[in-house]
Amino acid sequence: MPAVTGLLRRYDQGRVLKAVFYGLVVGVAATLAFDYRELARENALAELAEPGVEPVLPGLTEDGEPLPGDVETPRETLRQQLAIALEPGGTLSLTGTIGVGSADRFGEEIARIGEYVTRVRLDSPGGSVHDALAIGQSIRDRGYETVVKKGALCASSCPLAFAGGIQRTAETGATLGVHQVFAPGNDERDPASAIASAQTTTARIQRYLEAMHVDPALWTLAMETPPNRLHYLTPDEMRTLRLTGGSAVAEAAAQ
Repeated sequence: MPAVTGLLRRYDQGRVLKAVFYGLVVGVAATLAFDYRELARENALAELAEPGVEPVLPGLTEDGEPLPGDVETPRETLRQQLAIALEPGGTLSLTGTIGVGSADRFGEEIARIGEYVTRVRLDSPGGSVHDALAIGQSIRDRGYETVVKKGALCASSCPLAFAGGIQRTAETGATLGVHQVFAPGNDERDPASAIASAQTTTARIQRYLEAMHVDPALWTLAMETPPNRLHYLTPDEMRTLRLTGGSAVAEAAAQ
């Protein structure tokens, strides 16, 4: 105590208190920054419109859960960049990962052969949210139907493209799943910016789903599912959320 008393006598007491106060402020700021960083990691949310960003695709990565047994498409096929091909009967097949630039390639194909297309068949583990939204909007603008066949997968951002169909069909044995939007490598980003970007992306997706006459609660299920997992939608959930069912145009006219 004598040493402390001597110190206080040697220095102005106000300066000591001020230094303690600033020290506490710095400590709180550091704690908040750490908490924001951890929150960003836990939520693992990011805008996937950025070139070069690679998403986590559950079932195709080492830390992801295995794909369900109903999926018959080989993983090697799902890992490849999106293949676009016109099939008999006016079906345009989209098979593989939706990467950055897939929407541009889809648009080019539609411009070339769009008059022959009546529906789009999806078999994809997802990928770029930006491109999935653009593909879905193009599907709606063209008035195409969408379908996920038995044994096929439509996961991650793929259901957003699927939602663009004026009539949406998931056959018995088709697998549809959603999860949080995620891209690795965000630890170096400013945590506040990452969270703001996540909120912007979520709002954009919800507005899109409303425009497609799909219940935005679909994305609530996605937000509740970790990025390296999938929430697999049951047939009842798909119907209740209006992801499958009657003509979206007829639903819009009735509202």
